[in-house]
Amino acid sequence: MKNYLIAIALSILIIGCENSISSNDDNNILINDYASGSACGGSILNFNDNVYRTTDIGIAPFDKDLNINRLERIGNFQVQIDEGNVIYHAEKINNQIWFSLTNYSTFNQINVVDNFSNIINTYDVGINPGDFAYWNDESSDASWVFIANEGSYGTANGSISMIDQDGNINETEPLGMTVHSIEVYNNKLIVLINGDNRIKIYDISENGLAAPGIEISTENSGPREMVIVNDILYFTNQTSKDIKKLNLNTYGIESILNIDGIPEDIVSDGSKLWISIPMLELYDINNGSKVIEIDIQTEQVINSYDVGRGPEQLELFNNNLYVARKYYDNNFDWNPLFGSSKIILDR
Repeated sequence: MKNYLIAIALSILIIGCENSISSNDDNNILINDYASGSACGGSILNFNDNVYRTTDIGIAPFDKDLNINRLERIGNFQVQIDEGNVIYHAEKINNQIWFSLTNYSTFNQINVVDNFSNIINTYDVGINPGDFAYWNDESSDASWVFIANEGSYGTANGSISMIDQDGNINETEPLGMTVHSIEVYNNKLIVLINGDNRIKIYDISENGLAAPGIEISTENSGPREMVIVNDILYFTNQTSKDIKKLNLNTYGIESILNIDGIPEDIVSDGSKLWISIPMLELYDINNGSKVIEIDIQTEQVINSYDVGRGPEQLELFNNNLYVARKYYDNNFDWNPLFGSSKIILDR
């Protein structure tokens, strides 16, 4: 009996969030809806030739069926989670994993972890840290890691924390409501401020960001996520429900495609864009189920993939598009359910 119980426990650790696995008729989409009560996070990233997803206490890789293998987990933040904090985001920077942890108020911390789960550095940053961006100057060995501190919900106290190569931390003045995503491009930091419907662009040097920067209105569009291809910034918008593009030479904005739903993440291989659509209407418990593919040259949708409810974050890896999904059981309790999907691309 003891050996039997050990075998069950071991299988649960290996399988992680496994529940219901399916594929479409063409077998080019794999969908795994995890068991109710499974604790997964929203971030998805490639690391050490595997694709990982955040769990409740770290990150862990997918197996071939998109089950999450907790035996190969990196990071262990059980103590912080037990204290009421969550892993809000995780990214790979310089072959290390940067985790943001928060209680959405007074605890806001970055933990840098190696692939053996050793904590290398810990930094206290602004409220609700989310997206990361990295810049380095090879001529001077100067570098910065930028962190988008979204700020308190409904409050214009979002900011950017900056950590240099020596571990020194600086923080900007408040930039607005919900500093949602950031990207480094050609020695510039591009910032999407969702609640204030603005884009800010700063020059970067070894001394940090050159304030006040350039400010561009998105005309109440609700900008969310972005990707840059050949001096053009493509970004999703939750209020205007479209994809817009910003010319990074002229700073002119135009809408290229209206979306049937609320677009969220956006990634590119240089010739195509992929966009996740988790909601059909704002705050509808994530009833959307599509990822669309756009040809950059024609700016037209060339494919639409049904990947299961709540597609949010996307990761391109080895000619596959991985999708981290989250949705809710009803409008009253907002209990989250999780899943992952994989689109086998023909590129």
